[in-house]
Amino acid sequence: VAIRICPARAGQVLLADGSSFGKEFAVSGFRIRSGELIQASKVLDDLDWLNENPMRRASISYADGSGDDDLDLTLKVSGEKSWRIYAGLDDQLSKDLGNERIFLGFQHGDLLGMDHRFTGQYTSALQLNRLQGVGGVYEIPLSIRHILELSAGYTRSDSNLPGPLDQNGEFTHAGILYHIPLPRWQMIGQEW
Repeated sequence: VAIRICPARAGQVLLADGSSFGKEFAVSGFRIRSGELIQASKVLDDLDWLNENPMRRASISYADGSGDDDLDLTLKVSGEKSWRIYAGLDDQLSKDLGNERIFLGFQHGDLLGMDHRFTGQYTSALQLNRLQGVGGVYEIPLSIRHILELSAGYTRSDSNLPGPLDQNGEFTHAGILYHIPLPRWQMIGQEW
C-alpha cells in the first residue's frame, strides 16, 4: 500500500446549471482556472467576494478529475430574484418615541446588471408624529475587490424627553464608505 500526497490541480472548472442572476459576475469573480494549483485560501476568498451580495449565495463542490492529481470544481450560484421587499415591527425605539417602530424596505442586488446593490428603507414610530425616517445605501463592487458604499438618510423626531437629552428635530446623514477586505486569519474573515 502506498499513499501519495500531492497538491491538487484544477481539472474542469464548471458552472452548475440553475437559474440565478449575476452568473457572469460570479464566473469572472472566481479566479481558479483549469490547470492551476488549488489553494483553499483563494477559493474561500473568492466565495467570500461572491457572497458579499445578500441576494445571492455561491458555493463550490469538488469531484475527481480525469487526471491523478486533478479535482473538478463546480461553482453553484443561487439567487433566483435579484430583489426583495421586507417589512417589520419591533421595539427598538426609546420610551419617549413610543417604543415600537415599523419599517418597510426594498433591496435590489443587481442594478444595471453589474452586481451593484441598493437598499432603501422607511422607518416610523407607530405614532407617525413621533418619528419618521428614510434612508438608502448604494454599494458598488470594484474590480479590485473593494466596495464603495454611498449612503444617505433623513429623520424627523419629536419626543417628550425633558432635560438635556433632546431628541426633537430633523437629522440628515450622507456618507461614503470604502470597504477593503483583509486576508483571512486562519479561518476568520475580516475587513477594514
